[in-house]
Amino acid sequence: MLSSRGSAGTEGSPLAGRGQVSPARDHAAHNLRSGGSQPLPTFPAGTPYEEHELILAGPLGRPVDHRNVKKRHFHPLLAAAGLPRVRLYDLRHTHCTLLLGAGVPVNVVSQRLGHASAKMTLDVYANYLPDQHEDAVARYRAYVAHTK
Repeated sequence: MLSSRGSAGTEGSPLAGRGQVSPARDHAAHNLRSGGSQPLPTFPAGTPYEEHELILAGPLGRPVDHRNVKKRHFHPLLAAAGLPRVRLYDLRHTHCTLLLGAGVPVNVVSQRLGHASAKMTLDVYANYLPDQHEDAVARYRAYVAHTK
């Protein structure tokens, strides 16, 4: 997770340990499946990958500077795609609203975002789901008609 100081947050992060994929975790899973125990891979400089369970990490697993990510990668990708310039954090909101709009259960979305509860997710995002009332009525009518 990127922090406001320009580095990725680690300890105490609400997302820590919640399903992010990392080379070290993949390596450990491979060792478990194969029944072996091998050391983590090393890189040309001989420095092992540092596992911090970060969403965005440098090549050696260390925190990255959010300004560098935005300047070198994110903003150029937006420009190349012809998209308006948005904050990296806006992708989190987009991800959430698309999941909720697709009917993914609120508790699942809440867990993906690292929220403390589904209530927190609903408090922030419920107003983005105006069509759900119509959908609820349609589902209710279909269910009642089917059970007659």
